[in-house]
Amino acid sequence: MTKKLAFASVLTALTAIFLCASVYLPTGRIAFLMLSTFCILVTQAECGTRYSLLAYVASSAIGLLFLPIKLQLLLFVAFLGYYPIVKRYIEQIQNLWLEWPVKILFFSAVLVVAYFAAQYILIPRIELGIVADYVFSHLPAIVLAAEVIFVIYDILLTMLASYYMNVIQPKLRLW
Repeated sequence: MTKKLAFASVLTALTAIFLCASVYLPTGRIAFLMLSTFCILVTQAECGTRYSLLAYVASSAIGLLFLPIKLQLLLFVAFLGYYPIVKRYIEQIQNLWLEWPVKILFFSAVLVVAYFAAQYILIPRIELGIVADYVFSHLPAIVLAAEVIFVIYDILLTMLASYYMNVIQPKLRLW
């Protein structure tokens, strides 16, 4: 238990570092955001759901405390940080014809919550002007693009998980 906590803590710190890199560095922002998600995935694989949830909450709290609110941080907190945990449970279905609709429905539900949060919490408090008008007038196209990006993200996350499980994990021999 102590080894798992120490391992999860190191990965939480690494997640926070990658989040900082995705906010402050001028290039590689998406790659660093993906690496922060990968750290949560590794925590899930090595330590289990409880520790990966703690790593997600802790790294989100660190990001919210020490980083200016940037899009990358909001994406991590709102979806990318906990998706590897959810993904593992969805993939336990072990039927691709059922897994993909569940994943897409889950992502769509997150989009709906984000839409209403933006519409009723964020936008009434700040004036976004022309950007908000453009986004809300092109919402179907934006949602479709987000769904396509989500599918690509899920495939990349699966590839990273497979690489970790088949190449890195056997060499680590942690427990």
